[in-house]
Parts: sequence; C-alpha cells; structure tokens
Amino acid sequence: MLSNTKKLFIEAGSFQQNKHGNIVCGDTVLMHKSIEENRTIAVVSDGLGSGVKANVLSTMTASMALNFSIRREPIVRTAKIIMDTLPIDSVRNISYATFTIIDIESDGNARFVEYDNPPLILIRDGKLYKLEKEETLIKREANQIEGNDRMIMLSNIELQKEDRLICFSDGVSQSGIGNMTMPFGWENGVNDFIIETLKTNPYISARELSRMIVKQSEFNDIFKPKDDTSCVVLYVREPRKLLICTGPPFKEDDDKYLAEIIKTYKGKKIVCGGTTSKIVSRELNLEIEVDLKDVVSSIPPVSKMKGIDLVTEGIIT
Repeated sequence: MLSNTKKLFIEAGSFQQNKHGNIVCGDTVLMHKSIEENRTIAVVSDGLGSGVKANVLSTMTASMALNFSIRREPIVRTAKIIMDTLPIDSVRNISYATFTIIDIESDGNARFVEYDNPPLILIRDGKLYKLEKEETLIKREANQIEGNDRMIMLSNIELQKEDRLICFSDGVSQSGIGNMTMPFGWENGVNDFIIETLKTNPYISARELSRMIVKQSEFNDIFKPKDDTSCVVLYVREPRKLLICTGPPFKEDDDKYLAEIIKTYKGKKIVCGGTTSKIVSRELNLEIEVDLKDVVSSIPPVSKMKGIDLVTEGIIT
C-alpha cells in the first residue's frame, strides 16, 4: 500500500505521432481519473495497420476496455468480450487490435492487462523493475476461427513513490528497424533511453517523458515514422501545490489577510493583476521589478517579486 496515500499523486501524460503520410493515428490512448475513488485508468490500443480503419478499431477497443474497467468488470471477462467483438484478419489470422489496461487504485494497488502490445515498463529507483506476469488463455467462441485462442498477461503490484509506468505501441519498439545501428528495432534500446533520461532529469513530467520517447522513435525512423507511435507515462509523485491570486479582496480591511495567506503558503505562488500586486507589495514590504527585456506589444510585461514565482497582469493571462 502507498504510504501516506493522500499525499501522493498519479500524474498521467501521453504523446502520439501518426505514421508518415497519414492524417489519422491508428493508435488510441484513453485515460480516466475518478476524483471520488482517487483512481486512475489508462488504456493504449493499436489497430491493425494504419489510417482510418486502424483508428476505428483501436478506438472501439480502447473504449470498451476503459468503460469495462470503470465499471470494475472482471478482467478476464473484459478481455474475452473485446476479443470476441473484434474480427479476425483472414490473411494473418490475428485480431484487429491490441490493448494494454492500467488500473491504479487509491491505495496504490495497480493492475495491468496486456494483449499483444510491447511489454509494460516499470522504472523503480532508477532501474528497470521486472513485473511478475501471469499468462491467461482466452478462448474464443466456437463459431470463430479454430485454434485462434489468445493469451493475455496479467500483473499486479503495489506502487511506490517515484515509480514510473511506461506503456507504448509497437511504433516505438519497432522504430529504426532495418537500420545499421538497430537492425531489430528499438525494443531493447528504449529501456536504456528511459533510464538515462530519468538520470538527467529525475523529475521530468509524464507528458514530457512520453513526448521524448515518441520523438526519439521518430528520429530512429529518420523523421518518417513507419508506424503510428503512441506512449503513455504514469508518474507516482508528491502533489505540487499552487496558489493563484487573481484579484484584490472585496474589502480593503482584508488586504493584510490576503498577504499573510500568500506569505505562509507552502507551494508555488502566482499573483495576477496590477492592483493585487501592489497590495501584496505594500503589505509584505516587497519591491516589484518590471521585466522590460522581452516586451510584446499586445501583452503587459512580466514582473518579479521576492518569494512570488510569477507576477503578471490579470486580464489576458
């Protein structure tokens, strides 16, 4: 169980890149955060092929996976319904979409379901953490193609602070395939890339890490991605608190009270508006410094005040 669960936060971020020449991504990423349950669910689905057809299939798959997970349907039943719903490719004899489901409860217990996507990655203490996975056979209906039963991978783990979960489509793991430097693709190299990135920037956001992974995959394919590329990152961290003051108090007698709240607040502080800034400056005896170096004609200049992270005007921003 997560220690001090209420003090920890699951940050979720994703990034996608279409296959070169396509205007639609054949992968689908869906995420859901339940405030009432303090629960986070993420789904990644890769439709067979690319383009509109793949997008429709992956969207249908991801939507079913997400909605069944929200309703807490049994995992095996969820997987079976999805697989029985999806058609089979008559040439390759495989399902038309893959999926990975990540379900994190309020107590830090995380459940994963993986079907034909690249293996889910967990980074703990700066190292690759091996997840213990259970193979479960999902049999298809009798009227479908014989011998086409599918294997899903199930795993369960208690997450810890600073854990990072990374899930991506095969557009990442197979990027660069056939190149002299990575003839078999980036499947092994992506782990080292993630670990080195976290060493350089241990507090990188989930969104930025997912973007870097996808952009490196694009670089591996010489900026012409051979497949749709998607990545989801979930980051277990302490919440970052932010106080925004967007206007002066209704009563002038409360100016001192407002200033005291700002002074004692533990977290990032933003003051918006010239009047509000002057009140804070007066009550806390702080000087306002106006930055005129990078002035844009349509936007008032940014100001600085000791102890305040951002001081700006209050209308446009």
